Amino acid sequence: MNSLSFPEDFLWGVATSGHQVEGNNTASDWWAWEPGKIEGGLTSGRACDAWNRYEEDYATMKSMGLNAYRMGIEWARVEPRPGMWDDAAFAHYEAMMESLSEKGIAICLTLYHWVLPKWVADQDGWENPATCDAFLRFVQEVVNRLGKYPLLWCTLNEPNVYTMFSYVTGEFPPEKRSLRAARRVTRHLLTAHAGAYSIICEGGSKSADPNSRPLIGIAHNMTDFAPASHSPFDRAIAKYQSKSWNSSYIEALVTGRMPGPFGDGKPIPGLAGSLTYMGLNYYTRRTVAFRPNGISNAFSQEVFPRGTELNDFGWAVCPEGIYNCLVELGKLRIPVYITENGVADANDSMRPRYIVEHLREVWRAIGSGVDVRGYFYWTFQDNFEWRAGYTQKFGLFELDPTDPNLQRTPRRSAEMYAKIAKANGITESISTKYLGK
Repeated sequence: MNSLSFPEDFLWGVATSGHQVEGNNTASDWWAWEPGKIEGGLTSGRACDAWNRYEEDYATMKSMGLNAYRMGIEWARVEPRPGMWDDAAFAHYEAMMESLSEKGIAICLTLYHWVLPKWVADQDGWENPATCDAFLRFVQEVVNRLGKYPLLWCTLNEPNVYTMFSYVTGEFPPEKRSLRAARRVTRHLLTAHAGAYSIICEGGSKSADPNSRPLIGIAHNMTDFAPASHSPFDRAIAKYQSKSWNSSYIEALVTGRMPGPFGDGKPIPGLAGSLTYMGLNYYTRRTVAFRPNGISNAFSQEVFPRGTELNDFGWAVCPEGIYNCLVELGKLRIPVYITENGVADANDSMRPRYIVEHLREVWRAIGSGVDVRGYFYWTFQDNFEWRAGYTQKFGLFELDPTDPNLQRTPRRSAEMYAKIAKANGITESISTKYLGK
């Protein structure tokens, strides 16, 4: 089937985060940590200079037919020192959001995307329960000043990824390797989410219905896990990893209790039912074989079945996995938005097919009854990919960080994605032109 139509009012967007695209986020923990840590030697620096070039970027999005944009607000920019609100930074964010609104582009606003003000990090970051209170003061300030703009509120981006990389494997700041610390951090993140949910609900809704609740959720990274063999050990470890990585956070948001290994099962006040949509970040399937090699390696070894296609990051490409994850989220009976889906592909050789094949699986999930309302491709332009720096290219637009002009050069996939957005689906001509079928 080469022609697929998506529901009316479906959101077609791109996703970014503030630190990765804005540039010069100088009051943050990442800015302080990056020198000597980043692959390729380049720190975030100017990034994409999206802080200054937002009008150009938003005009391009509008010309592509996109009607949604996932952006972040950097806590470190608006509160660079404790209790000191930067009015100019808030005004700049408001100008960005006003520009999007004027162009008919709906905003999904991420409140926390892994980056802290340095003053918060210096006080033990998310290990310190006081960070919850500081974060909620920040959220209240955002709601007071900018609350009329977002259609979607994303309180946390991938709390499972952040906790794993920062507190288990030690790849991200603060480079700790402690399951005990990871559990504290998880509890505090979920406590912060619950508090943010309450603040945003009290701040009102963009809906014409005064009784409706705003669209509030998290962007949850889910991986499709598969056993490497029929061995009961391989099946057990695949099931365990799916539960600990995927299902445990969903369970916590439903029941108010975070199970192990990253939770203690104790109630978290206000957490149960604290979402009105769920965001899915999906990139890959992991085929795993059991190995008794410790929690930082998830007691497993990843294997790649014959014929597995890998992206530039070495991640397995598996479109069917997004369907499996959407079906699991569909059990929540709330709207689902795909808040990230993308591929590291410097040559743009697999990206057009990657997008189309994943969208086919999204369409299939909708047909199965999952209330999927939008798709945000990661990402608009090549950006600062955390510890990988600028070595991995996820963008619809090519960007060279060493180019003085930071020229945005459209890839073939950008042209294709624009056609999909304008058609609200995949037409025969799109399939023929970009996939040859």
